[in-house]
Amino acid sequence: MSIPLPRRTLLLMWCGLPFNVPAQTADYPNKPIRMLTPAQPGGGTDILARGFGAKLAEIFRQHVVVDNRASASGVLAAEITMKAAPNGCTLFMTYTQHTLNGVFNKNLPYHPVNDFSPMSQLMGAGTLLLVNAGSPPKTLKEFAEWTKNFKGALNFGSAPSIKQRDEVNEFTCHRGTP
Repeated sequence: MSIPLPRRTLLLMWCGLPFNVPAQTADYPNKPIRMLTPAQPGGGTDILARGFGAKLAEIFRQHVVVDNRASASGVLAAEITMKAAPNGCTLFMTYTQHTLNGVFNKNLPYHPVNDFSPMSQLMGAGTLLLVNAGSPPKTLKEFAEWTKNFKGALNFGSAPSIKQRDEVNEFTCHRGTP
């Protein structure tokens, strides 16, 4: 459905447009962009950061330096970003761990939501729980019940880092079964 606007309204909107746009300096960014990542060099987040950084460098005609700070479950990289000057030249490329840190660590030197401004989701990746097709449980609820009543050893494999896997398991234990 189209809503007709009087020509005068359109003209006023068009004339006022430049005044509604925040002022940007023509030379932004005027120094290299630092992109912090809480991942080790060569990992998935690092590879994504380098690819995205190369595109940013091309667009802005400015160097983009990927700074890997793989320690403390990403807390160090997040804290450096949070304390950086708010000039748009320090970026933080993170993943699920950033949110999980807020659940498991109540003593973070920052708030994982309030101290950061999300810019964009660059990709999406899910965490899956799979069982052999011949296994009795077919839903998560059935799986939880089955594990409680199963006698013997249960084995599982995990693709994420051991730290992330353990934190997801801990989260599940603290929150209960869905």
